[in-house]
Amino acid sequence: MVNNMNLQEYINQLQTFLTEHPEIAESKVYYASDEEGNSFYECCHSASIYYIHSDNMESYELEEKYADFDEFVEEQELDYGEEARKEWDTYYIPIVVIN
Repeated sequence: MVNNMNLQEYINQLQTFLTEHPEIAESKVYYASDEEGNSFYECCHSASIYYIHSDNMESYELEEKYADFDEFVEEQELDYGEEARKEWDTYYIPIVVIN
């Protein structure tokens, strides 16, 4: 198992998996609620992009995630000024969420 994969690594792993097991191409896809597999949920959506503060990268909960700069400014109650843009560009990184 690979930890901390990026999107390309994840896609490569899925392609390899499908090549090795072509019979499951039409199978439903589920995701685990946690690392231990205590419960599973069916994937109903394609991936989403969120932006999180770089200090929260290892957080299981992914608190304070934003869909885009506009949402960040609104949630943080900031002005659309240079200061907000600088903080966004400096500290917020894109992540892919699969659900």
